[in-house]
Amino acid sequence: MEGMLTNMERSELEMGIHDGLQEGSDNSVGDYSGDKEQSSQDASLGDLPEHCIAAILSCLSPREVSRVACVCRSFRAASNFDSVWEHILPPKYKDLLALDPEIDPTQFASKKEVFDHLCNFPLVFEKKTQGFWLDRETGGVCLSISAKGITIIWSTTPEYWDWFHDPNSLFPEVARLKHVCWFEAKGEIKWSLPPGKYTFSWRLFLDHQLSGWRQAPATFNLSKNEEEFFQRKCYIDQSHEYSRRQVGDFTLPTFRDVENGWREYDVGEFEVEEGEDSCFLKFSMLAFEVGCWKSGLIMDGVVVRPTNTIRESPQAETNQRSESGFHTPEFQPEGPDFQFPEDFDHTMIRYVLPGRYDPNHFF
Repeated sequence: MEGMLTNMERSELEMGIHDGLQEGSDNSVGDYSGDKEQSSQDASLGDLPEHCIAAILSCLSPREVSRVACVCRSFRAASNFDSVWEHILPPKYKDLLALDPEIDPTQFASKKEVFDHLCNFPLVFEKKTQGFWLDRETGGVCLSISAKGITIIWSTTPEYWDWFHDPNSLFPEVARLKHVCWFEAKGEIKWSLPPGKYTFSWRLFLDHQLSGWRQAPATFNLSKNEEEFFQRKCYIDQSHEYSRRQVGDFTLPTFRDVENGWREYDVGEFEVEEGEDSCFLKFSMLAFEVGCWKSGLIMDGVVVRPTNTIRESPQAETNQRSESGFHTPEFQPEGPDFQFPEDFDHTMIRYVLPGRYDPNHFF
């Protein structure tokens, strides 16, 4: 985004903040009393007027602003200035708010509240077939299209596909493949994105009934503005030795284990240039070359996100499916007399292996 600091400038700022913490007390750093006798050696960043501090913070990422706000009271006050979050919000954030007819822009008391609202995951529109959100750490714009917004061959035939609600998906409904021989899913979208590099991914879940995906790789296609083209091939079922062999001259897409057993298969990275009003994406996933029957694949949709926001979640034990949807393994602390502290946040238990307590699996 415009005005963002370089890595060197950011390091110098962090060193200055650190020095301010080391040299000044809370009073001298956060509540400078204006003592005219105070020597220049005792001055710190916290002595600056709040509007000057806000100008500095507006060059940082949301994550960095939140960290700096913990330094002292003056930094915390400056971190709430609208001028800070005006720089962090995407240029067309008002257009994003307008996508949801239930949102009244006047309901927000500050730009920070607007940012927090846009970080909800995701805000859906277009009859709940598309969604967007801001990455809370970077402020980057993320876009998703549900399986309902993708043209899937035979998806309206109950013998081949069914639709159900899953609480861990991005959208209200996901598509579950019962069995087909000809697998084809494709879609397109025209969207205005801030300048930067973006990664396009398919969001899939592999059911315990997965079959028919070992014989041949699936083909992923992506094009931007009918000019840039990407094609990737990947064995969806990678539990077999065939999945590790070379697939012709094609680049294999990487997949990332994200939350609750979902995987994101990265197809390609594209760049939005300065002054580019919108980009038109066309995409498809195909698997019909061998002619074998396939089943056990669940599709949430596709995701477009800034490449610098991609973070892989900790590896989780393979999730199992119940009739009501996905569920993660129960946490089983060691010892029959084990008790959690009274203030323990149980919502933080995610990606924990049964039978042991491992803090490395906590967020």
